[in-house]
Amino acid sequence: MKRVNGKLNKLIMMGCALFFLGNVNAAEYTKTNSYISQDGSRVTERVSRTRGTVEENFKQLFSKLDVSNLPSGILLEKGAFLEREAILQKSVSADQTAVVNRVESEKDQLGERNGVEATTAFVDLYAGLFRASQGQKSLPTPIAIQERSSALLRKHKALPLAVSIVEYESVAHNAVDTGLLSVRDGRLQENHHNDRDNKNQKGDYWRSYRFVDAGLVSFGDAMANIDQMVIASDLFLTNITKNGSPLALLSATIEFVGTGLKVQVKPDQPFPLPMDSLNENQGLEMNISVATSGGDYKFSSEVFFDLLTKSDNKPGFSPKPLPVSVIPNVKGDMAPFCELDQVVASESYLGGFGRLNIRAYPSSHQYSDCTELKRILVLVDGFDVLNNRNHDTIWRDFKDQIRYFLDLGYDVVTIDYQVGNDYIQRNGQAFRTFMVDTIPTLLSSSPDSSHVAVIAGSMGGQVANYGLRQAELNGEEHNARLFMTLDTEYEGANIPIGLQLELDFLSFTNDDGIDAILNALNSPAARQLLRHVYSSPTGFYAPHPLYLSTKAEIQALGLPELTRNVSVANGSGTGDRFAGSSKLRLSRVFQPGAFGVSIMLDAYTDHPGKVFQGKVSVLGIPIYQEQADILTGAIEDDVRPGSSRSTPVEIAHEYNGAAGIAGFVAGNMTYELEKHNFVPTESAIGNGFDYAYHEKCNSGHATMTVGNKEVLAKELIAMKNGVSPVHSAVYSTPCGEPEPVPCAQNVAWWDYTFKSPTLSGQFCVVADVPPGETAKISGQKYYLDKGVLCPYPYSNDASGGCRITSMPGGILYDSSYDAGTAEITMDVLEPQSGVVYGQFVSCPVNTTEISSNIPGYATAWIPGYQKVCKLNLGWQFTPMDVELIGQKLFLIQADPCPSGGILDGFGCYMGEAPAGTTPVISGNQFHYVE
Repeated sequence: MKRVNGKLNKLIMMGCALFFLGNVNAAEYTKTNSYISQDGSRVTERVSRTRGTVEENFKQLFSKLDVSNLPSGILLEKGAFLEREAILQKSVSADQTAVVNRVESEKDQLGERNGVEATTAFVDLYAGLFRASQGQKSLPTPIAIQERSSALLRKHKALPLAVSIVEYESVAHNAVDTGLLSVRDGRLQENHHNDRDNKNQKGDYWRSYRFVDAGLVSFGDAMANIDQMVIASDLFLTNITKNGSPLALLSATIEFVGTGLKVQVKPDQPFPLPMDSLNENQGLEMNISVATSGGDYKFSSEVFFDLLTKSDNKPGFSPKPLPVSVIPNVKGDMAPFCELDQVVASESYLGGFGRLNIRAYPSSHQYSDCTELKRILVLVDGFDVLNNRNHDTIWRDFKDQIRYFLDLGYDVVTIDYQVGNDYIQRNGQAFRTFMVDTIPTLLSSSPDSSHVAVIAGSMGGQVANYGLRQAELNGEEHNARLFMTLDTEYEGANIPIGLQLELDFLSFTNDDGIDAILNALNSPAARQLLRHVYSSPTGFYAPHPLYLSTKAEIQALGLPELTRNVSVANGSGTGDRFAGSSKLRLSRVFQPGAFGVSIMLDAYTDHPGKVFQGKVSVLGIPIYQEQADILTGAIEDDVRPGSSRSTPVEIAHEYNGAAGIAGFVAGNMTYELEKHNFVPTESAIGNGFDYAYHEKCNSGHATMTVGNKEVLAKELIAMKNGVSPVHSAVYSTPCGEPEPVPCAQNVAWWDYTFKSPTLSGQFCVVADVPPGETAKISGQKYYLDKGVLCPYPYSNDASGGCRITSMPGGILYDSSYDAGTAEITMDVLEPQSGVVYGQFVSCPVNTTEISSNIPGYATAWIPGYQKVCKLNLGWQFTPMDVELIGQKLFLIQADPCPSGGILDGFGCYMGEAPAGTTPVISGNQFHYVE
């Protein structure tokens, strides 16, 4: 009986905590917007948020705790608190024995990182402790240790290894569960003091740890080819004292794992590194033991050298002086090239001047021909998301195509923006200057042709379009006679709004990678290109005013008039959708707070309904929630035909990779839809082009395919020969349905792999049913039988969710659901003729009556009868965990389908047989008959 009561008390305590926090610290507010979208439809959207930011609610929650006698205040700073799980993986126990568990998550943290990222991991963890220390004098700042590292590198000509031994304390992750802490007035407060003699004695909810680690803290070109290391006393980072003085570093023993080499070192004395023993990850794993004035510490660390072994790249020279900077081929697979002088726009846009970096690849493969080009093809880069692309990355992505164009006899010039996410018009003015002023200086005195071909990818099409038209309107010769766009966003591009809201939600974590992607979404170019942007002043699903004004400006300019204009779309023109359903989960995180912090979020494709939901909890207590719904006007851009982009994968990689988001060691972001429509096919085709090409099936954004490479080649060869190109007929049959030969058709599986059927008797075998699964067919669709397990007392529903209740309806009363309070209100209606009113109106299943003015029985209708019922939700659920489908209320449940499947009313949808075929199941195989 005691155990039952203890569990009941725990639930009551948790319920009270949620009640106080919800009513005092985390009250919700809702805002509804209504506006006309770009396609003329009316969009109605709703956002519900917790009042106060994550930071504000976090600080309020912990504002009552006594931290006056702690070595570091790890709970006082939100970022450090979130990093605690990663820091714990690197901590040793207080008795100074060697306790470092190389768990799989830590191996992922270290094993998948290159040199720069490995350094960032160490500095980030240390920085979290420093910020939490509230500026203790004993700990240098992260910037200070990086400056010290650079100075030591110059002094010792050795790689400086920083060693960190830092004491810190944090709240026990089960402090609320066990009753040591509770929430009153929206703040965590002590329940027990254990008869402490004075208030400066720590409460029993604190836990003490030590962070012990070593790592390099900076990288740079100056560190290349250095083959020795030094443990510097200036980089011994500690806040521990012995007899009133900080710990001193006395000596160290380093064992290089797998090499048999063990060295004894003294502080500030360099020692050699076994560079010949770098493992396949270019890393050295080390077991380190350091002796200090306060005892010995043993731990493991790993240092990576990806950026430290790039020697042998010596400056080159040209056979004759050139008015350009000449860089020879030093990377083995790169065609000879020259870096040309940077081009600065001759006219500004909004007070700023665009700048272009230029590289030339002569078709002669001779550096001396860099300013003696015979026939020029200009390749214009697209939107640079993080502004980190350069000519090397352009070569990496398009080297096969560049070589092909060189073989066609074209001298290839690549364009890289100084600021690749700047205003389209600003970079367009720079392109105009390049075409008008620079191109003539690069041509031979006797060129094969002074006419230039331009291939512009993605945003580059609008940049080049703007520059060429501005030149024409000003009576300038831009020299271009062929203008080809590759998947340019003339009607805008699409990043799912659920993912944009997810990035905005995760900004509280202060994660550099997430922040970088979010900053890219807020860049001028992104706002000019995106059809929907979360930061629009109109609403979260609306285009930004910059999109509307730029689109109108480009349309008013029109296409260049001196060129043949060709558009190429990477999207399907035959109806190849990314998914049959408009609602799919783009991201899901359910990260339980084993160390105190948990994050739950779901991001969906744009559809009528909930597109985003997120919740942050600390010690099991929600401190922030957010939900966004599109009530009307969802255009379903994410799943319709167009070029693909793997944004869900990109964000999940950032969240899950290495140390995880803000220090979580093992991120667990999953997704159903790996790729989404980025540029709709009709957007890339544009209007008014002399020739337009689209793919049969959706392909990657701005990528060269077999089909569009043929189009580009025919155009370039025709221009070279002075004739008109002749293109093949456009695709007409749907994706996955080639010419009707036996088993030639493919099945487009849900995860975008294409299963090529094999002939087995009269059947085309397309897939095997996984062991232990049963399968079925509905129409042309293949299914696995799957179900959703609901927590008691709820039940599975044919819609594929976990049904809580069904709202009552019918002729006697009508009902409505309040998503903020989880209440169902039933208004009694006047009965129809011949119907006797008076039946007792009951609350639906799994709800509790909280108010009513309805008598148990009445023989006549009386206006104003009403009953209010509240959903019975466990303490772990909130109203934001509920979604309404028709008249049914569901809890959001995990997807039970295996990878590559999506749950719907019939089961787990795995794929679709081609039209005109008969799908069957035989044994453990899916078949169809042509």
